[in-house]
Amino acid sequence: MHRESVKGLVKMEEAPLFVSGSLDGVLVVWLQENLLPLKILNNPDPYRDDNSYLYPIWHLTPLSDRYLAATMGKGFRIYDLDTDECLVNCDRAHDAVVAQVIQIFNGKLLLSCSTDSLIRVWDTSDIKNLTTAKLSYMASCKTGREVSRLHYNRRLERERNASIVGANTVSETTTRGNPEKDVRRKIGELRGHSSDVHGVLAFPPYSFISCGADGLVLLWKDGDGGRKLEDHEVYQVLMERQKTRAELAVKSH
Repeated sequence: MHRESVKGLVKMEEAPLFVSGSLDGVLVVWLQENLLPLKILNNPDPYRDDNSYLYPIWHLTPLSDRYLAATMGKGFRIYDLDTDECLVNCDRAHDAVVAQVIQIFNGKLLLSCSTDSLIRVWDTSDIKNLTTAKLSYMASCKTGREVSRLHYNRRLERERNASIVGANTVSETTTRGNPEKDVRRKIGELRGHSSDVHGVLAFPPYSFISCGADGLVLLWKDGDGGRKLEDHEVYQVLMERQKTRAELAVKSH
């Protein structure tokens, strides 16, 4: 399956699947029950002796049971494991290798960090149920063998439908998103590190932490969202105090 070093390995939330990704750009979905490969999501290039692959995979992030984010070269992609499609294809997200992608604000935004010292913010609010979506065929399958059989039948059906309309059949690789459209998903850029940004860690609901080769660990916070949360908490405290005073006043009478 993989022809180069495997850099990413993640389990898909509650689904009995895990995914591996390697430097040659190959993404393989595996069945947890029997450790058999279910499908290949991305197999872009023939083998190269000089390892000069355009989209090496560095990191994988499960967004839900159904959606997976993968950093590839200088960009990232989001895959739908239910339809085997690439929903977001942002291959030019940064000017250098993208180290990691995480989701914040309940999946409405994604953060990408890179060796170009930048953290960028991307809008994914148009993808419905990004953080809660389930695999449709998992509800009717109890074993890995049933999953394999159902996936195989669905693939044959897609190929038959494609042959009817005269399209090229695609059995293992996925369709791609729109690179020109997806690059416009960027809504912000954070500059705080002076060198490579190695990782980011979300602290819901309004904060995250980044670390880099410059030896810094930085805390980032959404000031507007944080203020709204603090105002709500203060309001709850004041209302509780007012309720307590009212109860004491009634007892005193």
